[in-house]
Amino acid sequence: LESIREQIGQAEQDIQRLSALIEEFNLNATDIRSIRAVSRKPDSVYGLFRDTLVKILQEAGEPITAAEMLEVLKEKNDTRINLPSDRRIAHQKVSRDLRTLCACGMVTRYNSSSNFQSVRWLWVGQKRESF
Repeated sequence: LESIREQIGQAEQDIQRLSALIEEFNLNATDIRSIRAVSRKPDSVYGLFRDTLVKILQEAGEPITAAEMLEVLKEKNDTRINLPSDRRIAHQKVSRDLRTLCACGMVTRYNSSSNFQSVRWLWVGQKRESF
């Protein structure tokens, strides 16, 4: 019982010490740096890239690789898609969005038994309202 009283007394002292620190804390809201949005191309449309990936997967009807999807995106040649000019970065962007769709349960990932074949992706349907 005595140890509990000591713990309560210590907790009350800590509360008083922290309350004093909070009262001394002076913060000017204008000193806080605002978070700036990432600049986009002026004609790009938010969500169009992922929507286009979904349409490609739906139209394919069979498992396809990220490289094949990248080729289809390049053939579309839509400036609003905001596809990076560097092929490696563009492939990473496609793969990242495919992994996101897979985590949402809309796309299934097929791993090949061979180490030399790429991962293939298949549209299975929408299980969440937004992604």
